[in-house]
Amino acid sequence: MMRRHAARVVLALMAATLLGAAAQPQLVAQWSSPADPGQKFQKILAIGITGDRELRHRFEDNVVTHLRGKDIQAVTSYSLVPDLQSPGSREEILQKIEAQKIDAALSFRAVPLEKSGETAWEAEWIKEAEGAGTLRELIQATLPLKATKSKLYGVEVTLWVNGTPARLWSGRSGVYKLGAWQDGASGFIQDVIGTLRYSHWI
Repeated sequence: MMRRHAARVVLALMAATLLGAAAQPQLVAQWSSPADPGQKFQKILAIGITGDRELRHRFEDNVVTHLRGKDIQAVTSYSLVPDLQSPGSREEILQKIEAQKIDAALSFRAVPLEKSGETAWEAEWIKEAEGAGTLRELIQATLPLKATKSKLYGVEVTLWVNGTPARLWSGRSGVYKLGAWQDGASGFIQDVIGTLRYSHWI
């Protein structure tokens, strides 16, 4: 009887583990510029674009940790702009970025999806990825960040540079609850950095 009970407990734990693993945020699609990969970046700015302060810090801190572990200098954007909803002058923000001698940026933008589906979001993401946007335009269009609440979020990731094309690589996640993002931020960042390293973008 005890053996059967123990077996049920083990199976329940295995099922919980598998379900938890399946819920971890992952990249599900990516786009790459036709530009040649292999550029050597000296310093990368980590940018988390989300109204959730804790999630923003987790994104940026994990990016900086992973990049520094690969001998790439990195800096968080929250050290330059603590509050995205009251960021001050956008021109001053751009001046702060320039003063850091940054030659690339890796942005993570949380997209609320409770009212819109993944299909519509994917179409919009592809359109933007294939467009001619710049980091300056992203900052001007995004800040100050509007306060939004949603139960479901997707995340768009983009590698930016100062030259042309400005957008070298972009990826997007699946759709997950905010709690899954808070718990799975580190694993998602590791997935992104691994993908960029494998593709020779960083």
